[in-house]
Amino acid sequence: MEGSIAYIADGEGGLLIMDVSDPAHPFTLSRLRTARRAQGLRLDGDLAYVADSQPNSGVQVFDVSDPCEPFVVGFCPVRYACDIEIVNGHALVAAYHEPLSIVPLDCVAAAAPCRGIDAAESVRLSFSANPCFGEVSMVVTVPRAGDLLVTLHDVQGRLVREVYRGSLTSGVHRLQWDGCTQREHRAPTGTYFACVSGGGSIISRRLVLIR
Repeated sequence: MEGSIAYIADGEGGLLIMDVSDPAHPFTLSRLRTARRAQGLRLDGDLAYVADSQPNSGVQVFDVSDPCEPFVVGFCPVRYACDIEIVNGHALVAAYHEPLSIVPLDCVAAAAPCRGIDAAESVRLSFSANPCFGEVSMVVTVPRAGDLLVTLHDVQGRLVREVYRGSLTSGVHRLQWDGCTQREHRAPTGTYFACVSGGGSIISRRLVLIR
């Protein structure tokens, strides 16, 4: 709760924001879908952190400074995340079958906002091969035209590379990650998460890069 506004991790519905100033007649201000297993939620200033236990969905971060128009600002790829607590500038994320993850908040809020396509419900993301050797070929299927942001993150949620930002027409698009970071350094062998954001939602897929 924040004043008369209730922020709810709505199971299969994602982030639900309601005005409860009149408890007898609450009404929905907005809803942003996660991967449909939202279980934990914490507020920190104008940010809402939602833990979603769908595999690879992790913690999604929403700017809720305007409860009527929230939007995605970040992501932390914790597998099977089921609850979250904010302590001393860190996100403590509990997950099924996994140890407790402790992540600095400036690593969680890594993806810039992008509006346009409802990514969680519409866009599909796959790889031509996984594990990938040196370079990563991504296949993004877009059902209707809109703005999209495609990024790569490490297992701590830190941004590794912005692969694409802009409008895409409907259809199948192939995007290439050359295996380098934003500073054009070769990314090391390891596990990464490719994220597609748009329309207030984020989807992610795990990939392994091998050198």
